[in-house]
Amino acid sequence: MPRRSRRLAAAIVLLAVAGLIAVTLVGLPKLSHDRDRADRAWKPLLAPLAARYRHLAAVADGLRRAAPDRTVGRDLASGLKRWDAARPGSDVSAQAGAANALEGLAARARATVNGSARLGADDTLKAELAAFDAAAPAPASIAAYDDAARRYQQTRQSALRRFVAAAFGYDARPTLAPAPPPT
Repeated sequence: MPRRSRRLAAAIVLLAVAGLIAVTLVGLPKLSHDRDRADRAWKPLLAPLAARYRHLAAVADGLRRAAPDRTVGRDLASGLKRWDAARPGSDVSAQAGAANALEGLAARARATVNGSARLGADDTLKAELAAFDAAAPAPASIAAYDDAARRYQQTRQSALRRFVAAAFGYDARPTLAPAPPPT
């Protein structure tokens, strides 16, 4: 009887290991394909975002010059440093995260400028905000990336591939949320 139990336990362990190997072999190609697709869709956004954030740097400088008491200028400068650090050779999730943070800060900067009579009268600051808005990436490029990132996220979270994604470091790819245009 003990010999039979050991054989049964060994068979169960062997089946579990074989199952894990099978899940990994089935899960990795789809994860890799979807992640690579999202990363390829991100590449066309880099140049337009870099141009957009050059205008945002001018907004940050203008805010620090015109309103040194406001934290939004310093926060923008900090976010721009994060973007610059994320760009060369880093992964898409770091770049998209930095871009999303800058887009949120841009909306905050716009609200600060529009909510202040003194800042709202600064034509240079308003011109840089308008240039930032005009430098938005093409909506089709954003949609292509967001679709690919969502598809990859669905693949990562599927029951079959969740374990494989965690075990092999398949990190999330956030969607891009550009600052809404002024109303």
